[in-house]
Amino acid sequence: MKPKTKKRKLLKKSIRVSRSERKKSSEEKSKKRRKLSEEELMERTMIYGGTIVEYDRDDSSRYFLGEDLESLVNLAIDFYNTNNCKDYRLVHLVRAIYHSCQGSLYYMTMKAKLPNQDDSDAVTFEAKVYEGIPDTVVHYVRVLDDAPAALAPLAA
Repeated sequence: MKPKTKKRKLLKKSIRVSRSERKKSSEEKSKKRRKLSEEELMERTMIYGGTIVEYDRDDSSRYFLGEDLESLVNLAIDFYNTNNCKDYRLVHLVRAIYHSCQGSLYYMTMKAKLPNQDDSDAVTFEAKVYEGIPDTVVHYVRVLDDAPAALAPLAA
């Protein structure tokens, strides 16, 4: 005696859809897609890698200088002071661009001055700092005020 087999319902192999119906369905899908908020975009950038403006003095939504970023800025200025026998102090950070790549790569533009100078005499610096898992490396710090016109402050 043979065991009874259940009959399966067969799915249609192909369905014909007119072009106008396809166009309507793609428009409906695009309407259903929601826009991501800035926080979600930043979170995805942090997780998947990418580049974002982490700090911008002119943008009120990105005007928060955290302790981690502040320590990297001071590290960059100390690096410049050590290599050039100077004593610059941070006046303010202008912009910091964050790039995620097996660690954190920061491109920073900042203003610093000597202790006996006024804030209006501050010099513009650009720095590239890599914050990795084992250690932090300052790649370069350079003065932009004396630089050729080809080197401009960082732009987003």
